[in-house]
Amino acid sequence: MSHIFIDEYPILTFEFEPFIDKYWNIGLSQYIIEQYGNSTTYDHEKVEKILMSCFEYFISQFKDLILKQDTEIFFKSVFLFHEASIALYIKQLEGFQLPEVIESDFPRYRRVLKLILEQACDIELTAKKGLDYKEIINTIQELYYLGNWIYEFAIYIAYHKMIQNAYYIEFEENVFTCGWQNNFGKVNEALCRYFGIDYETFFDEGALNELKRALEDNFSIDYNKAIGIIPYLKKHHSNNPEQTLEPYILPINLATECKTSEENTCFILD
Repeated sequence: MSHIFIDEYPILTFEFEPFIDKYWNIGLSQYIIEQYGNSTTYDHEKVEKILMSCFEYFISQFKDLILKQDTEIFFKSVFLFHEASIALYIKQLEGFQLPEVIESDFPRYRRVLKLILEQACDIELTAKKGLDYKEIINTIQELYYLGNWIYEFAIYIAYHKMIQNAYYIEFEENVFTCGWQNNFGKVNEALCRYFGIDYETFFDEGALNELKRALEDNFSIDYNKAIGIIPYLKKHHSNNPEQTLEPYILPINLATECKTSEENTCFILD
C-alpha cells in the first residue's frame, strides 16, 4: 500500500518495487555500464566518479519527470500532502508516535515533497482538468522514489569522500550494486545506534530557556510567537487553508505581535 491515512492525514509510504526495473535494474545499470563498463572496482577515485554519475542520473530522471507535470491540480495535491506532513510533524513534537511503516522514512518524505514543490517555480502551470487522482498519486510516488535515491547517493558520496575506500562497485548479471568495504558498514551501523540513543533522548531544556530569554532581552521577540507566526496567520487571516504567505508578511506581523521593530524580526526570521 502506498497511500495511507495517519490520524486522518494522507501520507504516502516509500515504494520501490514498481520502479526498480525501470530506474535501477535497467536505467541506472545501463547508464553506468555505458560509461564505465561492468567490472568490479575497489579503486577510490573510480568509485567516487561512479557514485557521482549515479547521483546525476537520478537528478536527471527527477527533473525530466517534474517538467512533464504542468497542471495546478498536480502541485496542489503535492502541497496538500506536504501540509499533512507538517501537521504530523507538529504532532510528533507533541509526543505523537508515527506507525513503523512511515516513521524511519518520514524526514526524507517531507524533504522530497518540498523538493517537488520547489520545481513548480520553473513551470508554467495550467488549469487543465480531468487528471486522474490515481495517476497523480503514482507520479508523486515515482518522484518520491527518485528523490529518495538522490538523497541516498548524496550520503554515499559524502561517506566516500570522508573515508578512504569506503565503497566498492560491482555488477550482478549487469545489475549495478555498491557496498561497504572493510566492514565499514557494520561500524557505521554501530555508531548510528550508539549516537542515535543520545540524539533521541538528549534535550537541553535549559539552553532553550536561555534562547527564549535572549530573544526577549535583545530583540523583544516572544519565542513562541516567532515559531507560531505562520500557522497563526493562516488560521486567523485566511479562509483558505491552502493559502500561501509572502515572506515579507512574516516580519511585519511578528513585529506587531511582539511590539518590536521590523528590523529585529527580519534578523530573526532570516
